[in-house]
Amino acid sequence: MAAYVIAQVTVKDPGQYRRYQAEVTDESLAPYGGRFLVRGGGDIEHLDGRLDVGRIAVPCWSSPPGSRPAPGTPRRSTSTPRPCAATPPTPC
Repeated sequence: MAAYVIAQVTVKDPGQYRRYQAEVTDESLAPYGGRFLVRGGGDIEHLDGRLDVGRIAVPCWSSPPGSRPAPGTPRRSTSTPRPCAATPPTPC
């Protein structure tokens, strides 16, 4: 069973967000069975309703355990995209 995270992102600091994007990539998720299905924004076409968000990211993993960092394992800290100070959380 695959595991997915759907993130709605509003970028407040473009420079810091670019650095975050360079660090959290398909290559950084691959050792844990992960990759990005969607990562983009700006040119989102709304087919129905309205979505007020600048960017959307949908990383997925081949299994739920792969999406969770192992406690106390620094090497796995990049397996789950973490919040970046340039992108404050959006409440659901």
